[in-house]
Amino acid sequence: MRKSLLNMSKIWGKRFPIACLLGVLILVQTSWPAEPGKPHPVTIEDLLGLRNGFSAEISPDGREVVFSVMEPGNPRAAKPPIANLWMASVDSGARPTRLTAGPQTDWSPHWASDGKRIAFLSSRSGSTHVYVISLPGRRTTPVTPADVDVLQFSWSHDGRRLAILTDDDRGEHDYGRHLAGSVDEVVISRRSNSLRLSIVDLATGNLRPITPPGITIMGFDWSPDDAQLIILSRKSDGLEYFPVSPADIGSLAIIPASGGEIKTFANLKGTGGAVRWSPDGSRIALQAHDSKGIGKLMRTIMVFDLRSGQPPRNLLSNYQGSVLDFDWTPDGKQIVFTGAEGVYTGIRVVDLESGAVASTPLPDGAMEELTVSSARPRMAFFDAGPHHPRDLWVADLEGHRRQLTELNPQTKNLIFGDQEVVRWKTTDGASIEGLLLKPNDFQPGKRYPLVVMAHGGITGWSRWKHGFLTDVGQVMAAGYGYAVLYPNPRGTPGYGTQFEDALVGDIGGREIVDILKGVDSLIEQNIADPERLGIGGWSWGGTTAAWTVSPTDRFRCAVDGGGIVDWVSFFGQSDSPFVATLLLGGSPSEHPDLYRERSTIFHLDQIHTPLLVIHGEQDDHIPAGQAWEIYRGLKMRDKEVEFVIYPREKEFLTEPAHALNFMNRVLDWYQRYLKPGSPEQPSDSGTVRMLSERAPGDV
Repeated sequence: MRKSLLNMSKIWGKRFPIACLLGVLILVQTSWPAEPGKPHPVTIEDLLGLRNGFSAEISPDGREVVFSVMEPGNPRAAKPPIANLWMASVDSGARPTRLTAGPQTDWSPHWASDGKRIAFLSSRSGSTHVYVISLPGRRTTPVTPADVDVLQFSWSHDGRRLAILTDDDRGEHDYGRHLAGSVDEVVISRRSNSLRLSIVDLATGNLRPITPPGITIMGFDWSPDDAQLIILSRKSDGLEYFPVSPADIGSLAIIPASGGEIKTFANLKGTGGAVRWSPDGSRIALQAHDSKGIGKLMRTIMVFDLRSGQPPRNLLSNYQGSVLDFDWTPDGKQIVFTGAEGVYTGIRVVDLESGAVASTPLPDGAMEELTVSSARPRMAFFDAGPHHPRDLWVADLEGHRRQLTELNPQTKNLIFGDQEVVRWKTTDGASIEGLLLKPNDFQPGKRYPLVVMAHGGITGWSRWKHGFLTDVGQVMAAGYGYAVLYPNPRGTPGYGTQFEDALVGDIGGREIVDILKGVDSLIEQNIADPERLGIGGWSWGGTTAAWTVSPTDRFRCAVDGGGIVDWVSFFGQSDSPFVATLLLGGSPSEHPDLYRERSTIFHLDQIHTPLLVIHGEQDDHIPAGQAWEIYRGLKMRDKEVEFVIYPREKEFLTEPAHALNFMNRVLDWYQRYLKPGSPEQPSDSGTVRMLSERAPGDV
C-alpha cells in the first residue's frame, strides 16, 4: 500500500545524511554474496562492510516487493556508498533482481496502483528528483522538474498525478537591488521555513503548488477517489519545522487536489506522524502522541470519523508500547501496526469496532518498515536477529512468513558475543530493561571490563532493540573480552507514556540513576569489574556520557560523540531548539537556573574521567561549538581530554574513511583505560555526587 506520509525522521532526512535515516553509520566495500571465509570474531571492517536493505514496498497484488540496498563504500579509495533498487518475488522463490544501477542513491520506491510502474527518489542528477520505471522493460524517466528538490511523494490512485513535498525554505534578499554584483545574504527573520505540497501532472509535467507558503506539511495522503488530500500541518514560525512544545498547535485538514480552500476539521497539540485515509474514504487514521514527548516513535493511533464528525478515538489508550509503522487492512476493518514493546518489536492488529489489540502468530523481533498490500492481507518488513543483520521478509496475519533476501551471507562466518535481555530495579522501584553483550568466551563468575553504550535520541526518539547491533560494542564483546551494556532508561519509547515522559523536565536525573543501577546490577552478579568501567554514546548518548561523568568518578573513561553540553548555546545555535524547550520547559530566559544546572559545561570541575570528544564539523543539529566548549573548558582545567573533529560531516558520519577512523579511535580509547595494565584513575567506588544526596531524579 502507498506510503504518503512525511514523518519527523523524513523531515530531518532533508538535512541529515541518508545514513541517519537508515540506522547505519556508514559502509565499507564488500561483495554480494560474499565468499565464505574462516570463522573469526566480528571486526570493525566486518560491521562497516554490511549491506543494508531499506525503503521496501509491497506491490498492490502482494506478489512482489521493491526495496533499496545500500552498497558499501571504500574508505581507502574515497568511494562513497551507493543505493540501488531491487525487486523480490514473493511466490516464486527466485533470487531478487536489480532494477537500477549506478553510483547514485535510489530510494523510497512506490508502486502505481496498476502494478506496472514504480516511482522512486534518486540523487542521480545531483539533486533529488522523482523517476518512474515502467515494467517490464525497466525504462526510467524523470517526472519532476529539474529545479525542484523533492522530499517525499505519493501516487494518486489513478496513476496520473503525483503529490510531492518540497522545501520552501526561502530567505529574502531585500538589499540586493541596492548593491552592485550578486548578493547572497539571508534575512533569517523573513524565512518561511515551510514544506509545501504540490501536484505534478504526469502527462504534461506541469507542477502546481496547492498549499500556501507559511505552513509546513508534516504528512499527507490521497482520498480514495483522488479528489482531495488529507494534510497534517502546522504554521511555520521561521525557526524550525517541528513543534517547539506539546502545546504547539497543528491541524488536520482536507484540501482539494486541484487546490483551493483548506478545511480544517481537527486541531492537534504537539506532533503527529503518518496519516492515512481508510480504503472506503470514511475515516482518517493518524499516528500521534498522547504524551509530553516529541519523537519519531508515536504513542498511539487516533481515528477520525469524517461522516459522523464525532471526536477522534484513541485506539491504543491502554497500550504500553509505541507505534513504529501502521496501515489499514484492505477491508478497512482493522489496522496493522508494528509496536515497539521494550527491546522487542511485534506486529499487532487493532480492531476498529471493538478497539481490541491482538498479537499475530508472528514471532516478536526487530521488525521495521511495515508495508501492507492493498489487495490482500499480506505484508512485508525488514527483520534482524542478534547475529543476523536485517533482511526482507513477507508474511500474512495467520503467521506464515518467509525470508526474501540474504543480504549479508558472510555473517554466517562471524563470531559474536551472546546478546541477553537484562532487567533491574532502580531506586524508586521501577523496572529498567536493556541488552547485555557478553564476551564470546564468557565464564560465569569471572568479572569483565564493562562499557555502557547510551542510546541516541531524545524522549520518544530511540531505544536499543533485540536485533543486530552495528556499533563498536559488537567488536569489543566478540574479540576484546568486554561486557557491553545497552540500557533503556527513563525517556525511552516502548514502555508507556509515564516512562517516556519521565525525561521531560528531568534530563540528567532519573535516566542517569537508571543507568547506574544497571551497572550496579552487573557488578552484583559478578559480571562487571567495578574497577574497569567505561561509558559512551553518540548524539543523545554522547550527551548522557558527558553528563554522567560529572557526578561520579566510577568510570575510568568516557566518550562524548556529538553530544550537548551547554543547553543555553544549544538553544541559540541548533536548528532544533525545540529539543531544549521541550525538555527544560521553555527558553533559557524563562528558566536560566535550570538550563545552567543541567548543562555539563557548568560542572567541569567535578569531571576527573578522561574524556574523548568527537564531533562532525558541520553538524547543524548539535553544533560543533558544543564540543569546543567542553574541550576548552577541560583543557583550561588541565583535565585529560582528547578532541577529534571530522571535516564536512554533519550529525552522522558519511565518509567511509571517517567512519573507519571513528570506530577504531573509540575502540582504542576504551582499550587504553580498561584493558589489564591500563593507567589507574581515581575511583570513588560508586559514590555519586549530586545524585546520591537528592531524591531519585532530582539533580
